[in-house]
Amino acid sequence: MKVTIENHEGSLRLRWRYHGKRYTLACGVADSAIGRGLARQKASQIEADLITGQFDHTLLRYKPRILVKREQHGCYHPWMKTDPQPCGSSTLLKIR
Repeated sequence: MKVTIENHEGSLRLRWRYHGKRYTLACGVADSAIGRGLARQKASQIEADLITGQFDHTLLRYKPRILVKREQHGCYHPWMKTDPQPCGSSTLLKIR
């Protein structure tokens, strides 16, 4: 099974078919030498999972990981020395 790398509007994405369904995954990197290397690594991982039967149909295993943890239920800034304090949704909208 072959995973192809495509340039889509300057960014790289992976496309493949599995059990009659087409899958597309945005790599989250620009089309550059480094980006192509990262895309090849991800494509190889997907191909190996397809062959071994470990393929994740949700694609969560293959999506780029978020490097920064965001607080969802509190007001927190890196310069604060205390724990985040709960705040209202209108305040969260103002600081985003």
